Amino acid sequence: MRNAMGRAVFVLALGLVASFCASADDSPGRDLTDIRDQQLELRAEAQAGEGVLEDMSAAEREELVARQSRLLAMIEGKDNVNELDDQGQVEAFNLLEQINATINDVQGQQMVCELTRKTGSHRKTKVCMTVAEREMLREDSGAVMEKAKNGLCFKSGGSCGG
Repeated sequence: MRNAMGRAVFVLALGLVASFCASADDSPGRDLTDIRDQQLELRAEAQAGEGVLEDMSAAEREELVARQSRLLAMIEGKDNVNELDDQGQVEAFNLLEQINATINDVQGQQMVCELTRKTGSHRKTKVCMTVAEREMLREDSGAVMEKAKNGLCFKSGGSCGG
């Protein structure tokens, strides 16, 4: 049962990310009504410890409700995603992903987005990847840096023989 509701959260999250990643044309954006309604329903179940969330620990439910409260406060009075600024869209998406990961108990598979600037550019772009992908990239980058550091010769005299 927990997975069925989780899939619904995931479907709404996918719709939201599609809106976030859409080009900057004059498209109307993603309607937030479904997301708001679903989060209110899930929050009521979490607070009561019933329904699809009855097997979740009290601490997990408390964390879930806190994230939902943050998300609901962000989208309060807004009809669609385009009413949020870029940072707000990224934060809302990340909150939805965290909620989805908590409900489905798939913490490593949650998608996380951030706004980044490419070197030499003032434009920010959204970069999204799963937590597992982010960790793998961090490990790979660390290994490359370590290899480069170990391959450099710091001896005076210019001779770095083996």
